[in-house]
Amino acid sequence: MLSAFEKETKMKAIIDRDIITYITPRGSIEIGSLPKGIGLERLRWDGEKIIDLADLESIWVGHDLTLHAIEVPGSRLIEMNYRDRKRLINDAGSIRLKTIDDLESERKTLKKNRLRAGIQKDVGDSQDQLADAYKLICLLVMALVGKDETAQKLLGDLAPDIEAIYPMAQLNSHLPETIKILKEKMRDYYG
Repeated sequence: MLSAFEKETKMKAIIDRDIITYITPRGSIEIGSLPKGIGLERLRWDGEKIIDLADLESIWVGHDLTLHAIEVPGSRLIEMNYRDRKRLINDAGSIRLKTIDDLESERKTLKKNRLRAGIQKDVGDSQDQLADAYKLICLLVMALVGKDETAQKLLGDLAPDIEAIYPMAQLNSHLPETIKILKEKMRDYYG
């Protein structure tokens, strides 16, 4: 909402490069009237007129991902619209939009992190989970090598749930490739 000052006078502003930082009667640049319903975060001053970044098909982007309507030192012109700003990344000094693969990878990472957080909440942290894996390994050794009947019964009771966690089809599709990679990596690791 415009103040009485803004309605009755020509607007003055303080400008940083092309960014309108403040509207103030003590501003050094007369910019005219602001478009209604649009915040300063989307407006730029090109030296002659106010530009709405949402009207542009290419936007100058600074290394800090600041959007500009005009070229400023250190900026790069990117073919994008204002809605694309959330897809911008500084990829080792190269400003670009995230690709479909980048977005899919982020989505998978977020999903995995949510699942890991749920497992940690319900089962325990990675150290607790590792301790449980050691218990299962010990149970297997006792059942298979020690022929312990109690361990064999417990393994028999757990087998359906273990199979439900790791269905054979999933193991067959993923585990062989993982084992090949580990074989190569571990040879170097222990070498």
